[in-house]
Amino acid sequence: MGHGNNINTWNSIAEIKFIKDTQSTHSYAKSIFFTQLTHTLEAGQPNSQTLKEYISTSDNGPVNAKLKAVDEVGNVPTWLTVNGKVLNGINYTTGSSIIFNFDATNLSVGTYTAIVYVGYPGYNYGAVDIFFTVKQSSQLITLK
Repeated sequence: MGHGNNINTWNSIAEIKFIKDTQSTHSYAKSIFFTQLTHTLEAGQPNSQTLKEYISTSDNGPVNAKLKAVDEVGNVPTWLTVNGKVLNGINYTTGSSIIFNFDATNLSVGTYTAIVYVGYPGYNYGAVDIFFTVKQSSQLITLK
């Protein structure tokens, strides 16, 4: 959904939101990107769901990138984790698979959204939109 700006530093969630919402004055020859731009998942309460994704760089070089996620109000979503850690600037080495975990345990029925950013200095950042729908527990878990 058009996340093509750059993030050089990872000081705060507010900074990511600001950079996302404004035009960047920097454009680098190298980029970090997700396989897909959008993921939609559903889970029944109190279940969880996993999603395998791949993050790579345009020059195919592994970098120790940072992952951050923000929900629709700018907070780090606690329902979205990688290896049990919320995405608040955790390290991830590009060029390998990553498993996102979605936990509906403490969520009410409804749809939750987040944007996951991956960045490294000197690279245009990558972003993926996440839509996580929590259904009543009597419904099946589906992955779209």
